[in-house]
Amino acid sequence: MKYLKTKTEALVITPKHFYDYRGYFFESFNAPFFSELNLPTDYPRENSTLSMKNCLRGLYIDDSHKVFHVLQGRVFLVIVNFERQTQDSFILSEKKKQIIYIPPKCAYGIYTLSTISRTSIKFSEPFDKDGERSILWKDDKLSIKWPLVEPHPILSTKDAQALPIQELEE
Repeated sequence: MKYLKTKTEALVITPKHFYDYRGYFFESFNAPFFSELNLPTDYPRENSTLSMKNCLRGLYIDDSHKVFHVLQGRVFLVIVNFERQTQDSFILSEKKKQIIYIPPKCAYGIYTLSTISRTSIKFSEPFDKDGERSILWKDDKLSIKWPLVEPHPILSTKDAQALPIQELEE
């Protein structure tokens, strides 16, 4: 596995992948590799999503280390590190087979660009309803350049009612 550290302290991990007449194979998680990088190797929770085109999930922030990858389709992933005041964005797909490590206390959001997307995200902490916060996806202070395919993305009620970061900090 190769990796590149980003300005938000996220890691873009490129695993070796193998193709043959049956399809492909790649290792989507390797605990010794994470251990060598002084990252957690225990992820007691894993969530999977299926999203339609124009679906936006996030921005979410909590204390968990996260490991994200796309199983099907194409997505835009944004990561915001408030401590470093930096932001990263990626176009990820099943074809690229990249894995993204997201540090704790970094916000992240996912927007589906393809007809559908399926994603997987591992968390180093169990779900804590009181510990996860939602930040308004279109917060002017963040200036995220979402590559929207429609002017109004599909949002959950929770995401539509999220507050700007300034109101969360108060």
